[in-house]
Amino acid sequence: MQEQSKSWKFTNEKRQDEEGSKKPDPIELESCPNNGTSCEDQRAEINNRLITSYEYFTNKQYNQSIDELKFAFEQANQLSEGTCLSCAGLFRLRIMQSLEHIHGELQNRSSGLFRSKQYKPSYEYAHTVIQEFKRQL
Repeated sequence: MQEQSKSWKFTNEKRQDEEGSKKPDPIELESCPNNGTSCEDQRAEINNRLITSYEYFTNKQYNQSIDELKFAFEQANQLSEGTCLSCAGLFRLRIMQSLEHIHGELQNRSSGLFRSKQYKPSYEYAHTVIQEFKRQL
């Protein structure tokens, strides 16, 4: 009997298009021994938080974007069932990558020739949250 592996698809689609048709969630189930039933609520919340974070990011509301990622990370930490642990790790990795992207953007905006001091607090906040996430990994 062939063992079914857990795998997830991470998409770049973050929000609805102009016609209002829903694009795929940032994290989609491809295969899972539990058919995704163990993490359905957390996965939905994580996806909603990732989408909202991206919207805040595109509107340069960086602190709110970071807060959404913190909430998503907390949801991923709530997945404690044995078969869900590796998927929770994948979720946390995806969230961490999003936060590191924001951190990099803020670093570019707060340093260099065209730097702006207005982004420094958000940059420091992102750095602090990254450190929190790393302690939890």
